[in-house]
Amino acid sequence: MAFGITYEVVNGAADQLRAQNRALSEVVEHMRATASARFAQWNALSVTTYTDAQTKWNNSAGVMSGDLEANVQRLMTIVANYQDADRRASGGL
Repeated sequence: MAFGITYEVVNGAADQLRAQNRALSEVVEHMRATASARFAQWNALSVTTYTDAQTKWNNSAGVMSGDLEANVQRLMTIVANYQDADRRASGGL
């Protein structure tokens, strides 16, 4: 563990990012729900604007989530390589 990178560190950081992504999605959903509940009576365009924003966010969030998971897997591979190198350097196989 010469570099201080462990599976736990990577998983902890990834979990924080996942939680933030969920929190942002909840904010966007609340925004859309509020628009539907309060603006529908007087301005359908306002509701459409918020619904469009939610749709765009959901699409972006899906892409970001996929990218996050792919990057987490790449980091796990790097961690495994570092740990293997550490074991070899310390004489263990």
